[in-house]
Amino acid sequence: MARLLKVDERALVRRTSGSRSPGGQPSRRNRYRPSPELPTQSPPTRTVSHRQLEEQCISALVADPTLIHYVDRVLRGNELACLHEEDFSHSDFRELFKLVRQAVDQDVAAPSEFVRQHIPEAISDAFLEPADDDESPDWRIQPNAPVLEALLNMFFRLRRIRVDEGLDQLVFLQMQSAEQEEPSEFNYEQAALEYVQARARLDQALRQSTSHGKPLS
Repeated sequence: MARLLKVDERALVRRTSGSRSPGGQPSRRNRYRPSPELPTQSPPTRTVSHRQLEEQCISALVADPTLIHYVDRVLRGNELACLHEEDFSHSDFRELFKLVRQAVDQDVAAPSEFVRQHIPEAISDAFLEPADDDESPDWRIQPNAPVLEALLNMFFRLRRIRVDEGLDQLVFLQMQSAEQEEPSEFNYEQAALEYVQARARLDQALRQSTSHGKPLS
């Protein structure tokens, strides 16, 4: 684990003694979530922007909110958390994601129509396409369609970015804590393991994908 995180293994070992339950067994933690509750400090920022990928993903969900059910089902099938607003780093995309989730959770209007009625006017032109009278595709009966492979590839890559960012933040905080020799109740080792496991599942899912993340046409 220390080699993977590129940190002094002694810094990880020091945390191990505090991660045991009263019975001597390693304490169990929940599986990976998009953004674990880390100590409130910020790591060095990256210069590379992933806004385009986020925009492709949120545009697909706005075009057909029911897609979220299909993506969530595939993520769960790979032992990963469902889509969450924290998968998006930009506030405007987070607000759109919350709108998509509301659209599929309500039963007053069709999800696509609900989005059209409630999307902020300032961004409606950028994300809304002309209304289509055709029914939305049934994602349950065409799991091998090329367009779905491309969509899933995009969402897998989006989650992979968030996992990598989480690991970067974790390493930064762990090294800072080790240097300052400050006591901490946060289990860095367990959190790192959860991230690494999530990344391995995502890499496996990406290898199984038959497309290369091409956006929706």
